[in-house]
Amino acid sequence: YTANDTTGNTVSVKDWFEVYKKYSWNTSLTNYDGSPESGVNVTFFRPGTQTVLLNNVTNLNGSILFDPNERFYDVLLDFTGDKFLIKNLSFVNPISSKENLSLNFYRTGGSSLSKIIPLFRPFVGIASDSKGILLNPTEVTFNYSGYGYDSVNQLKIVKCHDWNYTSRDCFGSWTVLDSSRDSTEKTVSAKSTGSSAYFLSENKCGNGACETNYGETTTNCPADCKPVSTGGSSGGSSGGGS
Repeated sequence: YTANDTTGNTVSVKDWFEVYKKYSWNTSLTNYDGSPESGVNVTFFRPGTQTVLLNNVTNLNGSILFDPNERFYDVLLDFTGDKFLIKNLSFVNPISSKENLSLNFYRTGGSSLSKIIPLFRPFVGIASDSKGILLNPTEVTFNYSGYGYDSVNQLKIVKCHDWNYTSRDCFGSWTVLDSSRDSTEKTVSAKSTGSSAYFLSENKCGNGACETNYGETTTNCPADCKPVSTGGSSGGSSGGGS
């Protein structure tokens, strides 16, 4: 923007604005047992930037209301330090957004899993059965402060490919995501797509102990689990006479 007066003074400022129609959109976050996920901070950003356009916090019922413009947003859910970012989420069509888009997430402890993650010890996870984000790029970030890991260098984020939201069980395979660690912020982050369950976990293979409680075997972790050798004895007899 540039402004000037009658004496020739001018001032210029760079900024931006947008003109869109807006509408009301709401969603509710519930836990695996249907109880509300309150206190989750949800922020709508201008895509690819840190420019905040909308912000709200889920209430005691887990509900949250926004008045989005008919446009795309990056949407960040902040679970008090553990974060889930959905990129380029479409709110362009009000009817489609209200019928086909719903966000549903909860944070859960690693001990809640009924089955092991082979070779990994899980600490904390974020699970989702959201609708309308299947193909959207996502990024999950966990703060690793306070967990009893053995080696910070072995902290990774693993993803379940068929997560049952209510039973908190992985019916599919686990994939170790390409994870990056920020030692200053004490966070581990990974990029993926869509909703599922993501867990901050420690790779236990390679620490020298064969830990069957993490599913280690001679096949999947030969570095820790050495094959048991079966030794034999051989002997002979000799004799002589004169």
